[in-house]
Amino acid sequence: MSHSVLLERIRHFVQQTFVQFDADASSSIRETILVQNGFYCGRRFSCNELHAVWFVEEGELKFYGPDGSVLKVTDTDALAGNEGRVAA
Repeated sequence: MSHSVLLERIRHFVQQTFVQFDADASSSIRETILVQNGFYCGRRFSCNELHAVWFVEEGELKFYGPDGSVLKVTDTDALAGNEGRVAA
């Protein structure tokens, strides 16, 4: 699967998950590209006081609450339709 298709799936999943955690569905989601040592390593999504980070190399999408606690971890292989797990 191309990176752009996976990114669209992740954006959709992030929006749905933020709503599950009581974010306003009409609120906009801010997105930031993450770079480490000059290389693309993921994206950060935020909406109100919730945020999520997609760690590309690890293949994980982590959701954080307002206090910084981890609310949910998702294996992005599962979102890509590959073998993988989705953990809550």
